[in-house]
Amino acid sequence: MKRPRLLQLLGLSLAVLIALALAAEAGLRVFAASRGIDGQAALDLAHPEGGLYVPHPYTGYTLRHVPGSPDRNKDGLRGPEVERHKPPGVVRILCLGGSTTYGSGLTADEAYPARLAALLAPLSAPGADGGSGRRYEVLNCGVPGYSTAESLIDLELRLLEFEPDALVIYHGINDARLVQARGFEPDYSHMRVAWREPQVSPLSQWLWTHSYAYAWLARAGGFGPSTVRLEDLIYVDDWADLYVPADGGAAEINRDGVDVFIRNIDSMVALARARGVEVLLTTFPMRGGAAARVEGQDFAPTVAVMNRQLVEYARTQGVPLCDFAAALDSRRELFQDQAHLTAEGAAVQAELVLQAARAAGQWGLGR
Repeated sequence: MKRPRLLQLLGLSLAVLIALALAAEAGLRVFAASRGIDGQAALDLAHPEGGLYVPHPYTGYTLRHVPGSPDRNKDGLRGPEVERHKPPGVVRILCLGGSTTYGSGLTADEAYPARLAALLAPLSAPGADGGSGRRYEVLNCGVPGYSTAESLIDLELRLLEFEPDALVIYHGINDARLVQARGFEPDYSHMRVAWREPQVSPLSQWLWTHSYAYAWLARAGGFGPSTVRLEDLIYVDDWADLYVPADGGAAEINRDGVDVFIRNIDSMVALARARGVEVLLTTFPMRGGAAARVEGQDFAPTVAVMNRQLVEYARTQGVPLCDFAAALDSRRELFQDQAHLTAEGAAVQAELVLQAARAAGQWGLGR
């Protein structure tokens, strides 16, 4: 009699545990949906095909397409589907950059490219015959982790096929991380490697990419896969140990690396100008203070030097520039962390971009 009762208790306990796990899973999914959290991004990077990214032959990786999703389209852009051939009367603006353009931590509609599109919508001009005239499209071409190297390649081989009229180029901290690494190479090969599959057991991989409860519990408890960070999939094995601190001042900043950053910007400008595409450059804002450090690494001094060089480049080459850094640096209430802005900060960015484009007479807006 004791054995059947024990089995019944074990069965009941197992059923209760399963019920609790399912309840936790359902609760976390409802919570994520109510907060506008991208569920697949929350499950992170343990499996590239099931996460935010997929391998790509020449940029290393790109955004994974989610069929039917308004968030990531078939072309690896954040936003709804778009025709590659631009319709008549459309002024198409491409926003290039990393996670700060993509809008990590924000919904697609909160990211600055979508905010910019909303500001431009009332400025569309009706046609003389009452039909549609000028209409603005803003494409979010930001990919988390991209530096100017990836954006340069992506622009030349893919993004120009979208027939843009204008570019907004917003880069900084991802290049700074590469610039401030030992063994610097101008092609960034001292840090960057081809996409590699994470080493995760099949069971852990399945749980990590399918269960909110497991993913968040594993992350909180520190027992999840060790290769969930994007850096572990695209950087050399010892990437975290290559950082060269620049806390002591500008003398410690890799000036050759800053020059490479400007070289890549110049190459993008040249590509755009050769196609008659307008370019608007932006500096890169940082929150500053203790929050500027990531795992003991502070890229704010390097970004500050890169910003100064970019302002000088824009001046000498006659390229319009929107000085995000001057307007947003150290406005801590507008930052999620050291570099990513809140929804309010992204709205401010969009307004600054529109003001700069209008001041430069770009996008058909006039001065």
